[in-house]
Amino acid sequence: MKGIFEFEGGEGILFDMGPGTKLVLLLIVWAFALIFGFFAQVAVFFAIIILAAQSGVLGKFTHETKWFWIMTVPMILVIQVLFTGGQVNSMDPGIISFAPNFSMNALVAGLTSALRLFCLFGSSVLFSMTTNPLAFAKRLGEVKVFGRGLPQGLIFLFIFINRASALVFADIEGIREAQKARGLDLGEESVLGKIKGYVALLIPLLTISFERAEKQAVALEIKGFGLKDVPE
Repeated sequence: MKGIFEFEGGEGILFDMGPGTKLVLLLIVWAFALIFGFFAQVAVFFAIIILAAQSGVLGKFTHETKWFWIMTVPMILVIQVLFTGGQVNSMDPGIISFAPNFSMNALVAGLTSALRLFCLFGSSVLFSMTTNPLAFAKRLGEVKVFGRGLPQGLIFLFIFINRASALVFADIEGIREAQKARGLDLGEESVLGKIKGYVALLIPLLTISFERAEKQAVALEIKGFGLKDVPE
């Protein structure tokens, strides 16, 4: 998944749109996903797939989001069907309780929740795949709110998060390859072994992330980022 938030140039309807137009479209998709029900989620789902196909990134998009359908959707359906009747009360302090409900309404509710998450996540991934972060940051810098531009720190935060997300996935792949070279292949482990293996990834991943953050802070300080002109 290391390429999930990486931008690669291309040709198609989304690549022809300006960053501002795509941001407005993304917000509209989020609004539909959060407000409307099952049929609206289905419509947004197919709209995302069609836009990905028209932009020539459908193959990469489906490859990078397939884990969502393999892991997240079944989990949501299981929770909706098996725990939908759970309620909090004075006798049961738990958040949810085991109360199976195999009705069609429970299944539709689970599918609606899964589609809603996919529309939110998938549209964001598609936006990242087809939007140059530097061009988008430049467009944000041109936005005026009450006659004033957006803070430079906010614009940098967007670029940093966008880039850091791709770097984190690349770090995970690099750590996995290093562990595989040492004889630890998570693909051959049991489910419990995979869980322990992924937990073990956190230590080197956190170490690399902290080192990168420190270097980034030093680089920004050297370049004088955030400093204001001091009158003589």
